[in-house]
Amino acid sequence: MPLIQRLVGVRTNDASLPILQRDAIIDDRTVGLIDAASKYAYSGEAGAVPVNSIIRDLVRGGSDSVVQNPLAYDGKSFAFDANLDRIDLGANWKVPSVTHFAVGIWLNTELTGYTTGAITASGIATYRTSGTPAGYQWSIYQNTNADGTMRNISFVGNSCQPVAITYTGGSLVQMVFEYISSGGLHYAKAYLNGVLVATGATEATEFILPLVSDVPKIGRNSAGFQDTLRGEVHRLWLQKLDTEGRSLNDIIALDYARNLPRFAA
Repeated sequence: MPLIQRLVGVRTNDASLPILQRDAIIDDRTVGLIDAASKYAYSGEAGAVPVNSIIRDLVRGGSDSVVQNPLAYDGKSFAFDANLDRIDLGANWKVPSVTHFAVGIWLNTELTGYTTGAITASGIATYRTSGTPAGYQWSIYQNTNADGTMRNISFVGNSCQPVAITYTGGSLVQMVFEYISSGGLHYAKAYLNGVLVATGATEATEFILPLVSDVPKIGRNSAGFQDTLRGEVHRLWLQKLDTEGRSLNDIIALDYARNLPRFAA
């Protein structure tokens, strides 16, 4: 078995291997993948992550991500805890012409620090336009009640109507959000720990796409959200699904089976 593992490159940090072999879910349609527990993606010691630290994308040809605000790191996750905390993602996370894609995230949120006295939308991971009118190519954000408790975590794909996951927070979860444009309709689906939990559809309209200068991010995205996620992000991936390949159900199952033991330990 060790010999086989070395040959396929699934469990090795050998830098001479193609990046496509370093993560089991990656195929030719994977747009981007960062993983806080991968020593290839981030080799820093546990503790504070300085500004301008580099997080390498696990996808071949993917641009580095750059830490924009100091974050805490425990060897498995980056902890977001301030209004402006964010990581800028590479340009490979932009997929404006794709009609079927999915975004997956592993996170562990905390419910403290949101007693704002008003309903608040907090950015988790977003590719949003800074121009007018506002629009999203893809966006994951949490909605918080005025008393600081979480309402849900929502997703927007190509500015279509959001689909939400009701989630109480405070525990490790895998969330996957799917976007499809077909037959004059936008569809969005939400999966929690491998189970389809919500579906939405709306009549297709003209996409409001981000500007060329806009940057995909983990955390708060410019003025689009009042706050950023408070809690830990372990892993984020973006997968095109508009060509033949492994099914999304298979990708979700593989992602869950491989990574639950890594992040829960």
